[in-house]
Amino acid sequence: MSFELLKGFRVIDMSQYAPGPYCSLLLSDLGAEVFKIEPPGGEPMRRVGPLDENGISNWYKVLNRGKKIIELNLKSDEGSIAFRDLIASSDALLESYRPGVLNRLGFSEEVIRNINNSIVVCSLSGWGKTGPYSARAGHDLNYMALCGGLFTSGRGDMPSITNPPVADYASGIQSAFSIVSALLAQSKKTEKSSIEPIYIDTSIAESVLPWTACAHTQEVSEESKINISDTFLNNGAAFYQIYETKDKRHISLGAVEEKFWEAFCVAIAREDFIERQFEKCPQTDLISEVAKIVSSRTLDEWIKHFSSVDCCFEPIHNLSEVRKNEQILARKMLRPREGDNSCIEIAFPAWINGSPMPKGKPLEFLSISQLGNALDESSDNINR
Repeated sequence: MSFELLKGFRVIDMSQYAPGPYCSLLLSDLGAEVFKIEPPGGEPMRRVGPLDENGISNWYKVLNRGKKIIELNLKSDEGSIAFRDLIASSDALLESYRPGVLNRLGFSEEVIRNINNSIVVCSLSGWGKTGPYSARAGHDLNYMALCGGLFTSGRGDMPSITNPPVADYASGIQSAFSIVSALLAQSKKTEKSSIEPIYIDTSIAESVLPWTACAHTQEVSEESKINISDTFLNNGAAFYQIYETKDKRHISLGAVEEKFWEAFCVAIAREDFIERQFEKCPQTDLISEVAKIVSSRTLDEWIKHFSSVDCCFEPIHNLSEVRKNEQILARKMLRPREGDNSCIEIAFPAWINGSPMPKGKPLEFLSISQLGNALDESSDNINR
């Protein structure tokens, strides 16, 4: 069974860019049949990033593998009818319009409920469907800025833009979890009369907030504004730090537990540092002393030196090195797309029943007539 956990479930994806498509990618990787509905000419992400020989973005192909792509004009009779047929035979619908847009296209919650009274609808928007910011535009940087993600990143004197875009992917994961939970709830209802639509309202911005819960708690409990430089997660501690090597490369040290810090100090022949682990942050002097030692050798020399030391030391890889890393290769997480060397396929980040995700299927572009055939064919397979 492995990666067919959601086989038999059909999902409509009307989202664009990264958050929604990443959500439906996770569902597709787990076996759900995903139909991605796009406006005539396709969604903007098709033209963002490196393009293939057909003018299609490789980023777009990575985010939409295994999906069936259909361009529909929902304002036309033909497009509206095709979309109604799709709603009637689907288990979930994901959309990422600003609040109210789907209503104006003729598909309000009431209309959708009348077509399919058991469908799960997930609206993934920037700020959520309610509140004074609900109609405001934004991207990952803005959501991270307003909800504290940038304040708690980087160094105290300068917030840092995060890449990968945390809010985008966090909201995609949150939406996928919510959809699967709703589908599970629907499947457990034995009385048909008890089944009703489930509407999920996911905010990209709010997906950042749970990840800052500890920082909020610290500030409230101490009744004073947090100085980011005083926290070990923001370069304030020597034991949780990035250091530059002699050849201008970098290492990471995450020796939070005392046994790891002790092992590190012994390995660099500075046992006198052991008792200084929990000096008040920022540990400017201790960081400077460790940095001086690390800068005395190249990255390869340090990798060899720490190869048998258990102290949470790892080199900072560039992307080429990530693709060649023995752990990544052993887990079969990264592989070239079959028949398309311009794309790197990243597998679903979990093994199921002792196996990694099998090679993904490429996305498939369908016409409206092909959509009808695809719906009939997949329904027959589900019935069988």
